[in-house]
Order: sequence, then C-alpha cells, then structure tokens
Amino acid sequence: MKKYRYVVLGGGVTAGYSAREFVEQGAGKGEFAILTADAYLPYDRPPLSKGFLTGDKDAEGVLIEPESFYDEHGIDVHLNCCATGIDTEAGVIATEGGEKFGYEKLLLATGSEIRQFDLEGAQDAGIKYLRTLDDAKQIRKAGIDADAPVVIGGGFIGLEVAASLAQHSKKVRILFPEEYVMQRVFTPRMAAFFTGYYRKHGVELLPGSAVKKFATKNNAVAIHLASEQVIETDLVVAGIGVKPAVGLFMNSPIGVEDGVCVNEFLETTVKGVYAAGDVAAFPNFTTGKRMRVEHWQNAVDQGKLAARNMMGAHEAYDAPPYFFSDMFDLSWEFWGRIEEDLRALHAGNVEEGSFSTWWTDDDQVVRAVFVLNRDDEERELAKTCVSEGKKLPEAISKRSEE
Repeated sequence: MKKYRYVVLGGGVTAGYSAREFVEQGAGKGEFAILTADAYLPYDRPPLSKGFLTGDKDAEGVLIEPESFYDEHGIDVHLNCCATGIDTEAGVIATEGGEKFGYEKLLLATGSEIRQFDLEGAQDAGIKYLRTLDDAKQIRKAGIDADAPVVIGGGFIGLEVAASLAQHSKKVRILFPEEYVMQRVFTPRMAAFFTGYYRKHGVELLPGSAVKKFATKNNAVAIHLASEQVIETDLVVAGIGVKPAVGLFMNSPIGVEDGVCVNEFLETTVKGVYAAGDVAAFPNFTTGKRMRVEHWQNAVDQGKLAARNMMGAHEAYDAPPYFFSDMFDLSWEFWGRIEEDLRALHAGNVEEGSFSTWWTDDDQVVRAVFVLNRDDEERELAKTCVSEGKKLPEAISKRSEE
C-alpha cells in the first residue's frame, strides 16, 4: 500500500490549484498525491464552455499545470483511479482496482455531478452534458456539423454553451422553463438586456419551455414540451444543474448536508480530513449559514487555503462568493449572495449594457453586486462593499434606480 502525507481525492480545479499551493508551501517530493477518476491531469473547467468549445484552446491549453510540473515536484497523480471507500480511522482509501492508499491528511475535492433528464426518450436522444474534458470534446465535434443545436437550460452553462455554438454560425435555440434567463441572479431588466443581446447574435430564446419527453428518429431528436410544441434538432446539449458528489461519504463519519460539511477552516467533522470546491458546504462568513458555491474562483481559493491548513496554517475562509462569465464579447462579475427580501438597484444604463446592480437589505447593507462594463473604481467599490458589509455608497444611491 502506498502511503502519503497529503492526498487529494479528486482531480479537478481544486486539486490542480491545491497542488500548486502544496509546492509553494514546501511539500517534499513523494509527500503528496492526487487520486482522480479522470483520465487527464487537473484542468480548468471555465474554458470547456468557452475557448475550448469554440476551438480557440486545445486539451493542453486547459491543463492547470503540464505533466512536467508533477514530475519535477515528485507529485504522484493516479489517473483513472476510482475510490470505493474511505476508512477514516485507519486513514486508508480503497479503489475500484483493488489498490489502497494511505494518508495522514486528506482533501476531498470530488466536486459535483451533472443532473440528467429522467424523462421518456432521454436515454436514446444522445443528449450531451458538459462537465468533463471528454464531454467538451464530444460537444465541440458534434457542434461543428450540427445544423440547429438546441441548448436546454437558461443558467451559466446553458448561456455560455449557446454563445460558443453560435460562433460556428449555427442556428441555436435555448429552452428553459423559467420566465427569463439566469432567474436566480438576473433582475427582469438585466435579463431583457441579455435576451436582446443573444437575439442580435442569432440565438433564439424560448422561456417557459418545460420539456415533457424526447423522441428519436434516425439522427433527429424531437423535444416535446409541456405546451405541446415540438422542436426538432440534430444536437441537444443540456445544462440543468449539478449536485455535490457525496455518494462516497454517505455511510462514513464525514458529515454530509447538501455537500460535505466543513468549518471555517475547511475541515470536516473528521479531524485531518478537509473538503474544498463544489463539494464543500461551508459557513457563510456574514450569515453563518451553510452554503456551497459552484464556481471556479471558489474552487481555486478553497483548494489553496485547504492545502495551507493541512500543512499547519489556521486560516479561516472568509471570501465572499464570486462568479464571472464570458458570453460572446460580454464579460461580467458578481460578488455576494442573493437571498429573499433584498432590494435590487441598477446603476448605469442597463439597456446599453453598461451597468451594475446592487442588492441591499433593509439596513442598506450591500449583500451582492453584479458589474458589467463599468470602470475599475466601481468594480473595486462593489467588491469592497460586499467583502466588508458596507452600506450602499451615496455615489451609487444617487444615480441608481430599481
């Protein structure tokens, strides 16, 4: 049995950036290993729905570090390594291939799993879901030849994939059951701007489109909606959400509650076992309520912090949730978390695509901010207000409207 001082279980963004941190903090050769079910070295996921899908990046271009990095620093990366169980008392991970790996400290970085349709005809429809590099390869290949691809889902992944497919000059349609796109984040005015922008780029958006079933004939897929409308296509890509990959921990001493429960230091209910990234349910630094964040920056920051804490630091995770996205030539950022009973105010010109949206509570404390095409000063102000729990700045209040 191979034994390591530090083991990361999972091979995504958290694993890749924690590896960097372990090296920077002086982990010795042979002390650290990554166990991943993936066939590739840790890679960044944001390009999968953008640069890689459009063909601007190749597989090597999405790797967080090249193979030489792991060789140089004596890091063992066990690819195609599927864990089947963890003995937290003995500090041993069992794998599908019969191998066992011992650890002194463990970082759980299993990430999340895609949600898939469980509807009539879904299994035969050849629906593409985007989570891994192999998924992106399949979608890119299929998208080149597709005449009229359909994307199901009006969230991050759906909008990013649709924008990438549209760059192949294809007719692209987005179906989603909500009233407007990104309904968990966007206000109706924000959604109206993005809807108009997508339509200008040849993408048709169909809100209120709930899928009832799929039917397949030859190479065509018929999507039957609850409205009785039928939409035919030669490519279906679905982005209908993810769930934390916690199956391995359900019958273990590791606490699970919509993710692996961790404290502010990212340590689980088992001493010496940490969790970071999509799978980690951590306490919000402002409300104390447990939350998960499914985004690249959170996976990066938590992976680095977990590595430092595993090596003896005692740092609390207190960064506000942060998101960013690129859609066509639009790049936007978002800090904070939108909860019920928050008031949204817009500053700038929403209709022209240069604005910020500020969500405040009853005491005018800024809880979340969205920024698109604003100057660096306003961007930094937004980040500071959310991070430090400041009240809505007077300069923003004077020029804002609901």
